[in-house]
Amino acid sequence: KLDPGSIQTLLRNVEKDKLGLALKGATDTLRDVFFSNMSERAGKILREEGWPEERIEAVQHCVRAHRFRGDKEPPATIEAKCIFDADKLDVLGAIGAIRAVVYAALAGTPFYAPPSQHFIETGKEIEGELHSAYHEHIYKLQKIEKKLFTQTAKELAHGRSQYLDGFFEQLIAEINGER
Repeated sequence: KLDPGSIQTLLRNVEKDKLGLALKGATDTLRDVFFSNMSERAGKILREEGWPEERIEAVQHCVRAHRFRGDKEPPATIEAKCIFDADKLDVLGAIGAIRAVVYAALAGTPFYAPPSQHFIETGKEIEGELHSAYHEHIYKLQKIEKKLFTQTAKELAHGRSQYLDGFFEQLIAEINGER
């Protein structure tokens, strides 16, 4: 089990792109621990730079809220909402399609595997079911548009969501020899 000091050491020494990929496959609990530590680290750095405590707390809120899920700390300021929305927009559209496929390739999972009815209803695979980029699309990516906070992000997300839906429709049709 990693203590906060060990997590801080990891955060300082691990390449950021590798940390992101590692956290992609981590549990929500582990990701929350890392983002909490990232928030604390940001606070420490900003204090050393002489920032006022009020601004430090605002930055820390942005870091924590950017991971908002469920009843955890939702973005409360316009800055936190903008950061949250910008991060989520990256998983939609053409960039989102590339990300989904690249993550699947790096994780050694298929781009497409038919989801079970159980997965469609619950978001949980049945025993032996392969988790594919399409599973991510169904369970997470199709819900992003409804979770955004700013009007601008919602407008951008609508077109990007349509593109991503079309991408997976085309991918499935090609895999099935229909197009």
